[in-house]
Amino acid sequence: MLGSIFDKNKSLSSYLFLVLFLIIIALFFIEIFQQDKNDVNDVSIFNSEDSATKIQDMNFTNATQVFFISQNLFDNNKINQSEVYALFSLKLNPNLTQTHNLLFDIYLRKNEHVEAKLYLLNAYKLDPNKVRTKVDFGKLLIAQNKYDDAIEVFKKIINEHPNDPYAFNYLGYAYYFLNDYENAKKYFNK
Repeated sequence: MLGSIFDKNKSLSSYLFLVLFLIIIALFFIEIFQQDKNDVNDVSIFNSEDSATKIQDMNFTNATQVFFISQNLFDNNKINQSEVYALFSLKLNPNLTQTHNLLFDIYLRKNEHVEAKLYLLNAYKLDPNKVRTKVDFGKLLIAQNKYDDAIEVFKKIINEHPNDPYAFNYLGYAYYFLNDYENAKKYFNK
């Protein structure tokens, strides 16, 4: 009888040792994972709250590279960080039309129409024939609730560039906001 109790205690102590050992290993891996996660955040220019400092530290010299980072941030809804990178891209190359277009989108998203219009005008001055700039003008009209004017703009773009999907899409939005759902659906499906 004493032998069987001893064996049970030995099993219980072995079991407790094994559980304690597994807990220690789990904590060790959690600590390593957390440390790796923090290291990624420290070096990631995309997750940094202090974007301006990170830009300076990266010593970027190519405006297009910085533009693509800014576009990526915008696409991931990191609007304020995107703005910082886009403005830096313009410092590197003030004639990069796509950066002006992106800043238009940033300020439109922030509901800052005066700033948006400024960058739209800059983009137009740099390249008055660029389709995206024309579409952006229509987007500004939609944001200003000038739906009939936007419809005119998008129809003109479609007439000049019949394969541009953005013009069709935003034309659909303009009709949608006028409660013309039949035309909205027609243009959304093109």
